[in-house]
Amino acid sequence: MVGDPQQSIYRFRRADIDIYNLVKGLIKKGGGEVLKLKANFRSVHSIGSYLNPIFEELFSGNQGKYQAEYSPMQTVWEDNPQYISGVKQLIISKESNKDDTIRQDAQSIARIIRDIVGSPASSTTYKDFMILLRYRSRMDVYARTLAEYGIPFTVSGSASLNESRQIKELLKLFRLMKDVENQVLIVAVLRGMFFGFSDDDLYHFKEAGGEFDFYEKIPEKLNPKLQENFDRAFCQLRQFHLWTQKLPPVVAMEKIIIDSGLLSHSCLQGCNLNKCGELYFILEKLRKVEAGETIVFASMVEQFEKMLKAGIEEELDILNEENTVRIMNLHKAKGLESPVVFLAISYNTTTHNPTYYIERTGQEPQGHFLVYRSNPYNKGKGKRLAQPENWEDYCQIETSHNEAENIRLLYVAATRAKNLLVISSLNHKSNKNNPWLPLLKILKKE
Repeated sequence: MVGDPQQSIYRFRRADIDIYNLVKGLIKKGGGEVLKLKANFRSVHSIGSYLNPIFEELFSGNQGKYQAEYSPMQTVWEDNPQYISGVKQLIISKESNKDDTIRQDAQSIARIIRDIVGSPASSTTYKDFMILLRYRSRMDVYARTLAEYGIPFTVSGSASLNESRQIKELLKLFRLMKDVENQVLIVAVLRGMFFGFSDDDLYHFKEAGGEFDFYEKIPEKLNPKLQENFDRAFCQLRQFHLWTQKLPPVVAMEKIIIDSGLLSHSCLQGCNLNKCGELYFILEKLRKVEAGETIVFASMVEQFEKMLKAGIEEELDILNEENTVRIMNLHKAKGLESPVVFLAISYNTTTHNPTYYIERTGQEPQGHFLVYRSNPYNKGKGKRLAQPENWEDYCQIETSHNEAENIRLLYVAATRAKNLLVISSLNHKSNKNNPWLPLLKILKKE
């Protein structure tokens, strides 16, 4: 068995360090031997010598069963005096709002990349750069900024499919094709991104005697321009519905995606997180379902819904060119490396107390969950209705696990760089919300 407990960052996917420690103990108990591989063939000496004392302190402050024992990096590569190497700090001025501050960080990173690649004496290419963010939000700011500077890029790990607006809108349209008499769905689709009717448009349509049924006629006394728009929309919806009746489900879905203009619109949004890739990813997933059994359109829509409820992350990058800057969230970067890595500004999101704890070290996993009343105005969570016995103890255990994993996330982020690690930092007290702050403790301002 091979594993690096210092890089155990997928507890939310059941990659629990408790399980790792349990298996390691069983191997030792059975006469097996634990060998530590300490040599680091990725980073240069200056990165290792800077990071080792930081992580020795961080890991030792959270020891015990929740944390891995820290093994210092033993780097083997010397720094090349002809190139900038080591760990550097990029100071960003605090703007009036977070978005402007992040945009300034993105612009600073883009200028550095442009200047280095554009230098006549440089052999560095775009693929030598990686931009890492701790959280998935605002990745589009960095993507859009690179596009403005003419820098090619790919984006990975931007968001789960169920967080994508275009995917939500597409699901509404598919639901309508499954249930054409549902007037609520018809109104939702007409108001959405495919047709863009305003509430006033819909009101005048209804006042003129219109029916929210795309097989009904458009009222003649409606404003001529509005009448033309509704006629075009209803005609297109009838065509979509015909395809769902005559064609295999995924073929119908693909034709709807293309004819609606969603595919072309998404491809034009390349600087906004490879939206085109989301559509191809979904179609490929649904084709696999269709290949395994005979299935009607309504059932395929239900499969689509299940995919979104599962929170599947889009793994496909259609802009996967060789010479591109990689923009990634931290969980996507594990196992990867780059000569130059930027740890970009990513404000710390609000932390929440645990709502569950899963024990996985017994014969069967045991779950302990809080029960809340549903509340659509508070992210679905209202008044607490029930909690397990000894919940305070479980909550503390889960909190300790999360704190330990946050340190391991820092370790993964800081150890992706081969030659140069650049950490963005604010010249303001709000830098306390910078997730990379523990890495800046002994770093001089550059």
